Amino acid sequence: MFEKLMSFGSKSENTGVIWSLEGDHYLAFEMSPEGEIVERADHAFKSLALAKEWLESHGVETISLRQSNAYFEMVGQDTVH
Repeated sequence: MFEKLMSFGSKSENTGVIWSLEGDHYLAFEMSPEGEIVERADHAFKSLALAKEWLESHGVETISLRQSNAYFEMVGQDTVH
């Protein structure tokens, strides 16, 4: 009976991941429900708030934070694929 004529806001079913590296570097990834990277920010953010803002601007509502360990960074075992 009723038909959706317009949408206010663009919500996404994708999730966000913010990868916290040692120091003040945060990488932001938009992930599909299947766990694949949909989009990656083209630069590292200097704060968690800026990385979160970037994901929210892409319609992402669920965001998780992953912290990196300096040792694993050095040996290359803590990478995002």
